[in-house]
Amino acid sequence: KKAPAAKKAPAAGKGTVLDNVLDVIAKSRSGATIANLKKKTNLESRQLSNALYKLSKKGQIKTISRGVYVKA
Repeated sequence: KKAPAAKKAPAAGKGTVLDNVLDVIAKSRSGATIANLKKKTNLESRQLSNALYKLSKKGQIKTISRGVYVKA
């Protein structure tokens, strides 16, 4: 049998991907950029864009300009 794939530990602490992304956005005063979020959460582009989409649909974050997000 093949061994299960090793899971990546989230960099921003414990919790879900959405929690980690929201936490980084909440801590940034002037808004979090995509590059900043990628670096601090260690997520791939697809995961990050999905998380940002879900958070914006829930009304938890807002886009202040293209690629810059703040907590709602």
